[in-house]
Amino acid sequence: DYSTSLQSSSFNPNKQMSHLEYFIIDYQCFLPSITNILSYMPSIHYVSLMKLFYYRSSLETNYPSIWPNLTHLSICLTTWDTMFECFEVLISKIGSKLKFFSFKNYHRNIDYFNASRWENLILKFMPQLDKFYLKYTENVDRILRDRDNNEETNDFTRSFWIERKWILEIEINNQNILFSILPYKKQWFDEENLFELNQLIIS
Repeated sequence: DYSTSLQSSSFNPNKQMSHLEYFIIDYQCFLPSITNILSYMPSIHYVSLMKLFYYRSSLETNYPSIWPNLTHLSICLTTWDTMFECFEVLISKIGSKLKFFSFKNYHRNIDYFNASRWENLILKFMPQLDKFYLKYTENVDRILRDRDNNEETNDFTRSFWIERKWILEIEINNQNILFSILPYKKQWFDEENLFELNQLIIS
């Protein structure tokens, strides 16, 4: 229901909240509204947007140096038709100081699981990035059908990813496959619990 969306008109601070450093919102919000709110928080460095609506028209707004101190960003994109090119523009404005970035696209769009595009985006606009998390869910049948076409663009095993110790984890559950890119960490399994697993996880 768009009537419950966060709108800039509903937020009228009397003064800048310069002391705030964390901003977490767990309901649908639009990028222009969020940017307007964060303009009152110059010290903000941690932002989590769990249901972000981001349209092409958002790019028409001239944002002066948005989120200059941002180091941690988590986004769950809920707009089904947002092209990766639009997302690239956003990152070009806010990514220079990011050290932690987590991204999930609620709707299936294979462009957001393109290793080459992410590699170029990180090298160009997120030079300080240390921890990167990416989640993408796809139907098993589609993956099998298009595996030859995706083999080159979705190669998350190239040296760029290995050098940063960002690994590809695959979870197969029923008819879906969850692909995750995440920092490597050692995992220990209890042998008795292995028989209780109902998912196949490949790292």
